[in-house]
Amino acid sequence: PIGTALILTNAHVIEGVAWIDVTVNDETTYRAKILGIDASKDLAVLKICCNQFQVLKFGDAGRLQAGVKVVAIGYSLDFTGRASVSDGIVSALRYEQGRWVIQTDAAINPGNSGGPLLSISGEVLGINTYKYEFTKDGRPVEGLGFAVSEVTIEDELPGLKARSEEHTS
Repeated sequence: PIGTALILTNAHVIEGVAWIDVTVNDETTYRAKILGIDASKDLAVLKICCNQFQVLKFGDAGRLQAGVKVVAIGYSLDFTGRASVSDGIVSALRYEQGRWVIQTDAAINPGNSGGPLLSISGEVLGINTYKYEFTKDGRPVEGLGFAVSEVTIEDELPGLKARSEEHTS
């Protein structure tokens, strides 16, 4: 059946925009409605309609360990065409700024924000969010990217969905 889909992304990706377009399978674009935003956790939920959509399932990021392979997907540097894919490993799990994050050495470049960090089996472990490019004293850093963990997402998702009901009633 034809239906709607919820899209999880970063709040900073949609900040200050008048509308949001979501591209599905690198080819079809849908106008999205913002359902809920949590700027403190840098999460947002959008809704698109009307087609058959394949759901990505969440993995259990609470059981992740350093060294596990992961894949980051996104539209790096606003390149046109298909999404880019990079792989790496989980470097660490961290609790920072009131949320669980997954530290990875998979390339997370501008444009990857809001895309999924996936397990090798295709489960969503987190949402690619930011990276460090320099130390506090200005030395360059490589392979230090972060994704908001599924652990935080699962805690915040019901509240993000509930905010949409507040806006529509």
